[in-house]
This record gives sequence, structure tokens and C-alpha cells, in this order.
Amino acid sequence: MNPWQRNAWISLLFFAPLWLIFGQLPILLVYLEGPSFLHLFSFACSTIVGGLLWFFLFFFNKRRKRTRKTEFDERDQLILIRSTLAAYVVLWLYFIAACIYAWISAAPERSVSVNVMPMVIVGGIVVFLVVQNIATLFQYGRRAKGEKS
Repeated sequence: MNPWQRNAWISLLFFAPLWLIFGQLPILLVYLEGPSFLHLFSFACSTIVGGLLWFFLFFFNKRRKRTRKTEFDERDQLILIRSTLAAYVVLWLYFIAACIYAWISAAPERSVSVNVMPMVIVGGIVVFLVVQNIATLFQYGRRAKGEKS
């Protein structure tokens, strides 16, 4: 299995659900129950831990790259570019759909809650990660049928 495939599976199985749970849950609780210190503190902690987790993974990959040589050819680069482009297109469609939904759901006599924006942003991060990883796995799976490893 290619390292990019392994990273895509790990991201799909662990990071996307963690972003969804720990990023959306405090925002949803603030939206439903009103702001409190515990909800805002849990959101801040999950954001800090998420950022440090990405930094730790980046540092671990850099350290691991020093010990062994990784292969990254033109095919891998094209797959990464195409999957990122697909995720970018779907992310824009997601943001357009979220804006239209907020506009339709808020009639002229109502307004959109402030808590909707963080939910849309965290949801956009999850959508981007999921689409990018599915596109990566699809491209490796589609092209790897006739290849030998």
C-alpha cells in the first residue's frame, strides 16, 4: 500500500470523525443551550489539540523521512493535485449550498444565528478532507488494478 493511500485511510477513519465530533459538538451545544464557559473552553481545547495534532504528525513525518527514502513520482503528484482540485470544487459547492440554505431558511422577518458560521466552517473542513481522501483512494484503486507492487 502506498503511503498516500495509508494516509488517506487514516484521515478518513480517524481525523474526519474527530473533526466532526470535537469541532461541531461544542458549537452545537452553544447553539442549543446558550454560551457557557464549559462549551467555549471545550471548543478552544479541541481546536488547540487539533492544531497540535497536525503539527505532531508533520514533525513525525519529517523525522521519519530522514530515516528512510520515500517515493513520490509524477503519478503521485498528479493524483494529489487532482484529488485536491476535486475537494476544492466540492468545498465551493458546499459553501454555496450552505449560504443558499441559510438564506432560504431565514425569512425576511428572521435572521441567521451567529453560531451557524462556525458550524459551516468546521463542516467545510470535514467535507474537504473526506472528498480529498476519497478521491485519492479512488484514483489509486482505479489505476492500481493492473500494477504489481
